[in-house]
Amino acid sequence: TVSGPVSRSGVFAYVPEKGVPYYIALAGGLSDDAAYPSSIKVQGPDGKKIDPDGPIPPESTIVVAKNTFVKDLAPTIAVIGLVSSILGIIAVTLSIVLDSKKLL
Repeated sequence: TVSGPVSRSGVFAYVPEKGVPYYIALAGGLSDDAAYPSSIKVQGPDGKKIDPDGPIPPESTIVVAKNTFVKDLAPTIAVIGLVSSILGIIAVTLSIVLDSKKLL
């Protein structure tokens, strides 16, 4: 089984002595939001962790983690944009007030 951000996650036929790259290729490759390479985990049929650099035993599960950097960064960017807008409004307001005092 290959799951996570790949083109076609699913269950694929076991081929002896094949490793993670083979099964990722069967799943259509990694999608753009995959957190490759350090995020691939392999679990054997008994649930124990397996070295992703070696051959994959039958009935194993390959899980590719999703890169959440952009998703995690979005709220911060929204707050920065809001604060920048507020500061801009304050600056324009102060400028108008100071300019109007000069006219009096």
